[in-house]
Amino acid sequence: MHFCQVRQELGLADHVWQDKKAAIAKTVDELGDEFRPAMRTGWLSYMRQAYPENAAPAAGPPVGQGTLVLPD
Repeated sequence: MHFCQVRQELGLADHVWQDKKAAIAKTVDELGDEFRPAMRTGWLSYMRQAYPENAAPAAGPPVGQGTLVLPD
């Protein structure tokens, strides 16, 4: 559900969003299986902070325009 909220808030056309999702998936897949749990944990943490439930959309620049870098 959050992916739809993100796509809508960023004003991305569906085909552009699909391309971005494919690029993200390819990047994660190339990291290997040992990194999947950390990526999932980091991504879910980011999504919960950026898009809390029952919160009004934030005003200002869109979120997610660059590469997400997670601390070690």
